[in-house]
Amino acid sequence: GQRDYKGGSAIINADYFHATISAGFKAVEAGVGYESLGGDGSYAFQTPLATGHAFNGWSDQFLSTPVDGLRDEYLSLATRVEKVSLKVVYHRFQSDVLDRDYGSEINAVATRKLGDHFLVGVKYADYFADQHGVDTTKLWLFGELSY
Repeated sequence: GQRDYKGGSAIINADYFHATISAGFKAVEAGVGYESLGGDGSYAFQTPLATGHAFNGWSDQFLSTPVDGLRDEYLSLATRVEKVSLKVVYHRFQSDVLDRDYGSEINAVATRKLGDHFLVGVKYADYFADQHGVDTTKLWLFGELSY
């Protein structure tokens, strides 16, 4: 959890929890996860140095945790077809307090290696707002060079 430190603001007081489980069978891996960034209506668990994009949905609705906190329940499915890796993730977002339904999101990514050092991909996010943010759709085309 986060707590005040050396005379910092007493408002800083929030808990964090994250658990996942996954299983694979042949070329398919399925997973389920639950992440809770606590909030109390005036302060919520924050990760200012983290890459929020990698976790609570790729549409970037939750780069800062809302003051009522965030609960992210998600399901994932991954496989490989020929030389293309595919992954789909469904998120259901709610507040940590006051039981608000923030919305849901579908994420999908496809990547393919080209040789030993290059990877190309397409990434998609579709957020369906309820009580947080606005409906948002994003699409990325990307390349990655490694050596």
